[in-house]
Formats: sequence, structure tokens, C-alpha cells
Amino acid sequence: MALWPSRLAIAALALSACGGPPPSPAAQLRSWVQTSSVSSSMAALEADSSQVKADRAAGKWGNVQLDCVAFGVDASKVEATLPSPNASVTAKLHAAYHSAMVYAEACVKNKGRTTTSQTKAFSSALSEISSARSQITSASRGG
Repeated sequence: MALWPSRLAIAALALSACGGPPPSPAAQLRSWVQTSSVSSSMAALEADSSQVKADRAAGKWGNVQLDCVAFGVDASKVEATLPSPNASVTAKLHAAYHSAMVYAEACVKNKGRTTTSQTKAFSSALSEISSARSQITSASRGG
């Protein structure tokens, strides 16, 4: 029976070597944001959207078409970072990606000119991107 305490000590040592409890959901999300390109991809989408708006307001339809190509490429970069460790963030980013791609494809196909419903898809994508960014910020702080 003298071996019992030493076996218990070895088992405790082995368990402690496993690294302790898993990281919190906020820590997992922070890690994902830091190790993925999601932040830079979302920033690029926001910059693309500003350029789309500026060129559309100026009636530069050829430029809008090129802006939409960039918008679509950057939307696919956001999609490539998924899934995130947070199901709600993943759902929001999937929705934003889908709306962005609907708009980008229509915009490219129509040489920069889009219908009202396609422009609404663009606005929806921007809203979803903003919402996802806010949720990522809040969730990664633990809130």
C-alpha cells in the first residue's frame, strides 16, 4: 500500500501537465482574431465599400465595377477565415459574405450599375460587417 500515494502524485502531475482548464470563449475569440486575417479583411471590405460609394456618387461606373471586384475578393477573404470560435460571429460573417457576394456579382455583371434590390444587398452587407465587427470586439472582451 505504500505505492498508493506515489501513484496518486504521478497521476496529479500528469493531469497538471495537460495545461489546465480550456481557454474562455472570449480568449478563444481573441486568439482567432489575432491569428486570422479577419480584422484586416473586414477593414479592406469597409475601405472597398467607401470607394464603391464614392465612385457610384461620381457616376464613375467603370471604377465602380473594379471596386466591386475588389469588394468580392475581400469578402471571400473574410469567408476564408471562418469558422470563428463563436457561432454567432460565424453566422454574422457568413451573412455579410453572402450579401457582399450578391452585390459584387451583380455589380460586376452590370458594369457598376445595380438595381435598388442589389444596392440594398450592398447596404445589408455593410450593416452585417459592422454588426459582426462590434460583436467580435464585445465578445473578445468577454462581454
